[in-house]
Amino acid sequence: MSTAPLHKIGQQCIPFCEVYFDDVVLTEDQRMGEPGKGFMMLMKNFEVERAYIVAEQVGLAQAALEDAAKYANQRIAFGKPLYKQEMIQELLTDMEIKVQTTRQLLYKTLWMMDNDQPVQLESAMLKRYGCKECFNVIDMALQIYAGLGYTTEVRVGRLWADARGNMFGGGTHEIMAYICGRQVAKKYADA
Repeated sequence: MSTAPLHKIGQQCIPFCEVYFDDVVLTEDQRMGEPGKGFMMLMKNFEVERAYIVAEQVGLAQAALEDAAKYANQRIAFGKPLYKQEMIQELLTDMEIKVQTTRQLLYKTLWMMDNDQPVQLESAMLKRYGCKECFNVIDMALQIYAGLGYTTEVRVGRLWADARGNMFGGGTHEIMAYICGRQVAKKYADA
């Protein structure tokens, strides 16, 4: 086996690499799961992975929101604290709504998992909505910081790069729509 590093924009604490399996021989006793069930096993794993990714995304968004609100209280612009500008108040309001909504969707999905309920639809909706909206929160925080936010000197810039990477893990935004669309159509087929 050999590896080749890949250099990412964000998530610097987690290395990325290509893995090459040269002359690897596997035997039947090394098989995971039942024969013919590997794809379904992988799909069930994705449901859990999506929840984990969104949990991380909520944490990143919460940190960005807190940083942006603190900065808006401290930064003086046009003779008054930045948070007194109506546009900043609107950004902070929308950020709080997005974080709270995503957190509640995450809790619902995790509760369903804990109670052995199917979550194919819920985990895909959570990933599609939660990753996008939490990234938007961090993007708004970056907007509040303006040029300073687009640096690695402040945490919000680093959070932004990390959150963007979470948009791919566990399936892209477009794949989540594909999964959700089929499940929603089935859900209401007999309605």
